[in-house]
Amino acid sequence: MARVILKGDRVQAQDSAEVRRAAAIARGAQPEVRVLEVDGVVRGLEVRCSCGELVTVELQVPTGGERPAGGEIS
Repeated sequence: MARVILKGDRVQAQDSAEVRRAAAIARGAQPEVRVLEVDGVVRGLEVRCSCGELVTVELQVPTGGERPAGGEIS
């Protein structure tokens, strides 16, 4: 029986989290959190994992007369 070789248009290699973390540590990367402010109000957080992955968390801040969900304004 003949061997079949399948070819694709695109090939992507994805490193495992362990490989990314080892590479980040080798280059001295450290986990960090950065506060994102607009006009003195915290609007989000940027979290960088020791593996180098970046996650941004956007915060919804009540404005003017809006009340926060589940509670009273004190």
